[in-house]
Amino acid sequence: MRTNIISIGNSKGIRIPKVILKQFDIEDQVELEIEKNRIVIRPVKDKPREGWDKAFQMMHERHEDAPLISDIEQYEVYLINLDPTTGHEIRKTRPCVVISPDEMNRNIQTVIIAPMTTKSHDYPTRVKLTFQGKAGWIVLDQIRTVDKKRLVKRLGRIGDNIIEKVKAVIKVMLVD
Repeated sequence: MRTNIISIGNSKGIRIPKVILKQFDIEDQVELEIEKNRIVIRPVKDKPREGWDKAFQMMHERHEDAPLISDIEQYEVYLINLDPTTGHEIRKTRPCVVISPDEMNRNIQTVIIAPMTTKSHDYPTRVKLTFQGKAGWIVLDQIRTVDKKRLVKRLGRIGDNIIEKVKAVIKVMLVD
């Protein structure tokens, strides 16, 4: 197929017919890649964990994991026993935010958590919040994986504005 290059402000672009966009499930964004003097256009998937549920379920069906606790959700706060610890790791039984995605939480025996504390410095890796009337921090520089057996009880859930701050800090820490 031949198409024209068009001006878009100070940039250039190409028009792709709707039929082709629909056929290849292309919505708002694409990935461009150069392969052997060709430009390859691929759709960006808005669901980065697409297929995880099915993969974890198959793992479970093959008895590659023990019976599961299925009601733990991302961004809920649980009282979690963190002992034993070593060195400068946060210790004791304390509130922690579950940061692992629901697809993992439903299907494996561990969860990824970030401890919470009321005593901290205002580090860029910590998100300030008020939870159940207490001022404190989510300590994202102490993210760890724990077995679900360490979870003592559910305490609640952090608010949407705090969730966005947590996501932003994790992205800066681990992705950018």
